[in-house]
Amino acid sequence: MDTVLQFISGIPIFYIYLVLAFTIFMENIMPLVPGDTFLVFSAYFAGRGVLNPLFTYILTVVSSLSGFLLIYLIGFHWGRDYFERKNYSFFSQKRIQKADHYFNKYGDWVLIINRFLPGIRFLVAIIAGFTRIQLLKSFFYTAISVIVWNGIIFQLGRLLGENWHKVVALISQYNRVVTLIIVSLLAIFIIYRIRRKTVKLGEIK
Repeated sequence: MDTVLQFISGIPIFYIYLVLAFTIFMENIMPLVPGDTFLVFSAYFAGRGVLNPLFTYILTVVSSLSGFLLIYLIGFHWGRDYFERKNYSFFSQKRIQKADHYFNKYGDWVLIINRFLPGIRFLVAIIAGFTRIQLLKSFFYTAISVIVWNGIIFQLGRLLGENWHKVVALISQYNRVVTLIIVSLLAIFIIYRIRRKTVKLGEIK
C-alpha cells in the first residue's frame, strides 16, 4: 500500500480531487460505478495526510448531491412528460397516478434512507423528480442521507487506516444483503399482484 501511497502523492492534488468528485458524481448516474469504494480510499488518503480531511468530505457530499440533482431534474422536466405523452400500457396514466400517491406518501422516508439502499439510488432520484416531489424537500432529505452515509464510510476509512480493505469488504457484504432483501420484497410484491389479478379474472368469469 505504501507504493500506492507514494504514487498517489506524486499526482497533482487537483487531479486527485477531480477524479474523486467525478467518480462520486457518476455513481448516481451509473449504479455500477464503485463510488463507495472511492469514498473509502479518499478517507484513507485523508488520514495519511495526502488529502485535506474536511475538504475531501465536503467534496464527496457535494458530488453526491450534484449527481442526485441531475437525475432528479431529468425525471422532473422530461421523464413525466415522456411517459404521459406515450401512455404505455405498462406505465399508463393510472399507474402514474399510483406512483404519485405512493411516493408522496412514503417518499420522505425513502429519500432519507436512499443512500443506504445500494443499486437503487438512481431510481430514487429519478422517481422523486418524476412524481414532482418539491425540489427543496428532496434536496433536504437527500442531504441528510448523504451527510450521514458519507460520514460513516469516511470515518471508518480514516479510523481503520491500513485496514481500509476491511471497510470495502464490509460495504460489499452490506450491499449484497440489502440487495437480496430488496429483490425478495420486489418478488413478493410481483407475485402478490399476479395472484390478485388472477383472482379478479376468475371472479369475472
